[in-house]
Amino acid sequence: TATITTSGDNGLDTGTEAANTWYHIWVIWNGSTTASLLSTSATSPTMPSGYTHKQRVGVVRNNAASNFILFRQIGTSVRCEEGVTILSSGSFTTNAWTAFSITNFFPPTARRVEMLVGFNGGEFAVSHRSDGFGGEYFRFGTQGSAYTFGGALLTGRNNAASYSVLYAPSLYYYTGHNTATVQASGWEF
Repeated sequence: TATITTSGDNGLDTGTEAANTWYHIWVIWNGSTTASLLSTSATSPTMPSGYTHKQRVGVVRNNAASNFILFRQIGTSVRCEEGVTILSSGSFTTNAWTAFSITNFFPPTARRVEMLVGFNGGEFAVSHRSDGFGGEYFRFGTQGSAYTFGGALLTGRNNAASYSVLYAPSLYYYTGHNTATVQASGWEF
């Protein structure tokens, strides 16, 4: 078990705990003892004396209050145990592909990210490309709605749907309305 308030094996590799920071979770070994290590490095943690082997096994976000965002991990798939809002009603640009940053909500080592969108009818799409095409994107809405771009229609249940898209530091959304909520729900690395 890693404790962020201690240093060395089963703690933080260097420095002190920082808010709004991604910490990579490492399993380390010194030839006889296995321990854990937290590090801001995804590739080269500072190893405690005597430890020679390492394997990165996950990543966790320390939020603004210096508390880890609760998560559940199985293999390389991570699910957030609490909703973390990325975008909310009133912050959307309508009828245009618009960039939004996800660096504070998903680790930079993620291959795919998963989000939950809640909306009140209409359409909503997300893509890793600024034109919305040629990549993976998602569109959903109410039956009989007029849509302004192509793609398969997926109807959300209870005005909400979950989708997965390739990771990029900035993604792009398209919507015809500004009453929606986008929350981080998980990732794969």
